[in-house]
Amino acid sequence: MTQGIDRHQLKALLRAYFVISTRAMPVGITGNKRVRTLPFILAIYAVLGFVLGAMAPIVESTFVFALFVHTMAFFIVGTMALNEAAEVLFNARDVDVFGFRPVNGPTLVLAKGLTILGFCGAMALAVNLGPAVLGFLCKDAHGWFGAVHLVSAAFETVFLCAVAVCSYGVIARFLGAERFQRFVTAAQIASTLVLVLGFQVLPRLARRVDWSGDLDSLSALWLLPPAWFAALDVALAGKSATSTATIAAAFGVAVTIGLAWLGVLRLPAGFTGAESRMGAPAAPSSAPPATSKSVESGWSRWRVWRSWMPDPAERAVFRLCVTYVLRDRALKVRLAASLAYFLVLPILSLMDEKSGGAMPIVLVWMLGVAPLSALESVRLSSTPEGAELFLFTPVQRSIALFQGARKAVLLCIVLPLVVWSMGVAGYVLRDTPEKLLFALPGLLMIGPMSLVSGLRGDFIPLSQAVRSGERASQVLAMFLTMLPLAMIGSGVAIAVHFGYVRTALFGSTALALALHAGLSALVRRRSRAASLRRVT
Repeated sequence: MTQGIDRHQLKALLRAYFVISTRAMPVGITGNKRVRTLPFILAIYAVLGFVLGAMAPIVESTFVFALFVHTMAFFIVGTMALNEAAEVLFNARDVDVFGFRPVNGPTLVLAKGLTILGFCGAMALAVNLGPAVLGFLCKDAHGWFGAVHLVSAAFETVFLCAVAVCSYGVIARFLGAERFQRFVTAAQIASTLVLVLGFQVLPRLARRVDWSGDLDSLSALWLLPPAWFAALDVALAGKSATSTATIAAAFGVAVTIGLAWLGVLRLPAGFTGAESRMGAPAAPSSAPPATSKSVESGWSRWRVWRSWMPDPAERAVFRLCVTYVLRDRALKVRLAASLAYFLVLPILSLMDEKSGGAMPIVLVWMLGVAPLSALESVRLSSTPEGAELFLFTPVQRSIALFQGARKAVLLCIVLPLVVWSMGVAGYVLRDTPEKLLFALPGLLMIGPMSLVSGLRGDFIPLSQAVRSGERASQVLAMFLTMLPLAMIGSGVAIAVHFGYVRTALFGSTALALALHAGLSALVRRRSRAASLRRVT
């Protein structure tokens, strides 16, 4: 028999999850508090929403405008829902929330689902606020379009959160304990890549559609979930609603309600058991403990390796980060979410024949952002208490913690992305291989850009708890970091356009080397200052 919802437990769980997701503080050298970035992120997405809303008077119809807005919100909020679900549904700190207390499955899953819905709802409201305010300017929209659009945006958000919860619930119900963790990791990474790929492919497909024609005849269009919720806008607030739009709107509402019911009341039995397996500590190994001699064996004894990482603490942090990158499920998903664009965009450059060979070079230049994004993911952990080890370990130089993590990211994450992007660029530019020289300054910029995370002087890997909005702040930081790269790349392009090819190459190369030397000195100085403040 299906268990009911315990309202008292639900309220207590919601309060606990809210505190965990918003107040979790990191372990740090200087003891500085983390800046709350969620309001700033919501403001940025609100500005984006008003930019979308300003397009209302120039769009062909209310349905086209609503479809465009719902498609943007679908990919933005959908990515956030998958990312938040990965952290909330399989949180290793759940034992700190309810411990031995008997919490039934539906109550627990509803609490987790509402936690995901709360954050995704805030993001959806920020994105859809502008279209709701300005949507009445569409040619065939009623004055109450804004209220209807907020309702359809709410249904779309519930649909995305319900899909995330149901997906994990189905996986947990039909897979055993041994295969569950690997399958969930692969599913999360694959779904992130699909969302990123769809966000890039759908605009290209939209160019081939005649939006001024009869949209009811496009049967494939009505298979897309954003079309269902756009049809809800048209059915309730449009002057040219059709029977097809009304049926699509009713279907979308029914599917949303059905998925919400299925995720909360039918799937928790299999989900909660698998969840406990995900958060349970690994069984102790029967192998004998490694000695210091065995730890330093193999590639650690190579002279070149020791010259690259002379500090033993740096080598130890390097091995720790490599182990987490290869084995930790949550870190793999975070890296896939933050680096998916670098995997997908080179594929799209193979299909874009109008770029004239510029797109592969631009993508190589964009790799300068990859170290920053990866290092910020490595900084996060579902169990940040373990990083307190660094506060009591006699590490002479705190910079060793940053350099070990930085070099692990460069070798295990950035280097494969460089090989992948350069391979695609070499194939696209096979008829004009001399253009690959313009990728050299972009590759050299990876070094100085990888030092940006250490400028504060308090970088400690795996020391910060994951909070709501953390992924969105990382995406924003990534785009802000692209600004200096874009300025340098634009300067190189302008110089090449006017015939100063050698000047552009040598100048950008010298600038990259100078930035690397200057940022390295600054990171060392800030790290020494941070350690002194921590001691005093």
